[in-house]
Amino acid sequence: MNLKFIETFVWVARLRSFSLAADKLFTTQASVSSRISALERELDVRLLERNSKTVRLTAAGLRVLAEAEAVSESVERLRTALRADENASGVVRIGAMETVVHTWLAEMVTAVTRRHPNLEVELVVDTALRLHTLLREGQIDIALHTDLTHESGIASTALLSHPLAWIAAPDLPDTARDRIITFSRHSRPYQDLAQLLREHGMARARLNGINSVAAMVRLLIGGFGVGVIPPAIVEEPLARGELVVLDDALPQPPALPVTASWRTDIGFQATQRILDLIDMTVEQYAARVGPQRAVLAVR
Repeated sequence: MNLKFIETFVWVARLRSFSLAADKLFTTQASVSSRISALERELDVRLLERNSKTVRLTAAGLRVLAEAEAVSESVERLRTALRADENASGVVRIGAMETVVHTWLAEMVTAVTRRHPNLEVELVVDTALRLHTLLREGQIDIALHTDLTHESGIASTALLSHPLAWIAAPDLPDTARDRIITFSRHSRPYQDLAQLLREHGMARARLNGINSVAAMVRLLIGGFGVGVIPPAIVEEPLARGELVVLDDALPQPPALPVTASWRTDIGFQATQRILDLIDMTVEQYAARVGPQRAVLAVR
């Protein structure tokens, strides 16, 4: 059972408000509602009666609340024990793929430095495949990449996903429409897109895997081809009219998932604090940009 769902239920029950609980947990009202719904599905009971003005516990909710508060208090005691030194210090090494760099990484780093000024963050930017290798070898502590990792000494959690779209220059020449640009050849988006093209009889399209987001953007603006990328990473060129989202009847590519993976055998205290701030950052980011740009994972 997800402890975050239990904690959210406890605060909604205590405050009798989804919005106040969201403020308390540094998240959005929509996220609070999603967590409560997920907990109700898991327990197969209705915990709350809600209307536009009030939140009221059901009989089942009252029974669950007593147990949930006990669980929540136990978790808080555990957190307190693990945070013997509130003024965290040391070094946390974070690896991020470029999509994260071009969306919410700066916000997360700012949150970390403000909350823990004595904690030094070292950043590595690389492909998702390379980040997985660096994490496994112990060269980084946290990886922000595409795939959940199931290995000894490593834990993972889904964060959010970025919808992909077909994007090109507004004056793209017809001769360039068969050239498709996406992430590097060994990336998940490249493999997913190659499969999509085969399934829709578009295998003759020339698929180009590019390692650099900046290079992809320059090529797209220059009319080299059509990009299959997250609109979230090209907000400024889209706003300036240098790029447009194509409205043709093109197949919808799978969304680009973003996950956090971390080593569980070293630096747990500092790492856990960073993970808490990552959760807070992605929730705020997704709420700000909306579901056409980012969709939170339900955990």
